[in-house]
Amino acid sequence: MVHIRRAKEEDLIAILDIYNQGIRDRIATLDTEEKDLKYMSDGFLQRSDKYAVLTAAIEHEVVGWASLNSYSHRYAYRGVAGLSLKGGEGLRLIFVNIQPRNQPLRGGFIAGMGFYSQ
Repeated sequence: MVHIRRAKEEDLIAILDIYNQGIRDRIATLDTEEKDLKYMSDGFLQRSDKYAVLTAAIEHEVVGWASLNSYSHRYAYRGVAGLSLKGGEGLRLIFVNIQPRNQPLRGGFIAGMGFYSQ
């Protein structure tokens, strides 16, 4: 069974490994250089609660992660987020722009993270 929860700092090594798998296999990202733990840690620690990182774990092993990301600093995009999903061997990356007109996504998780429609 997969357990979804908010990521913790101790998950960063597993998150980094999954991220770098995508760089190595060139399927899920345009990044060409693997990242290190400092890169991942800096990004994780600078996130506000609005841009949560969630993990998917099977028997306490992190097998995937998801994050909401700021889409743009421009005022017109203040209600828009990018959603990244990454997983080891199998699921790689899905990037979705979450906008106010995305009716199915406006409630629940997205609204709970502070995104809103106008």
